[in-house]
Amino acid sequence: MTEITLAQGFLEMLRCPISNEKLSVADASLVQQVTQAIDQGVARDKLEQKIALPIEGGLVNETGNWLHPIRNGIPTLVAEEAIKLDELHA
Repeated sequence: MTEITLAQGFLEMLRCPISNEKLSVADASLVQQVTQAIDQGVARDKLEQKIALPIEGGLVNETGNWLHPIRNGIPTLVAEEAIKLDELHA
């Protein structure tokens, strides 16, 4: 698994496009949980579409219900591509 690091000043500027909450780098256990859900075909995005592309990390909002995937070192902050976490914890 790739360790994700973002400059603190950059991270502090980012906000969740859905909730407008601050974002933090997802820990390795959450990334692993999401990766397993993607592999099992149960991870869904905001539009209820099945997530097909793997992630190498993510940014999670303060409430912990949305993960914005990081692929190829680039955070995806498009609301529709956010991964729903509520259903993964159920």
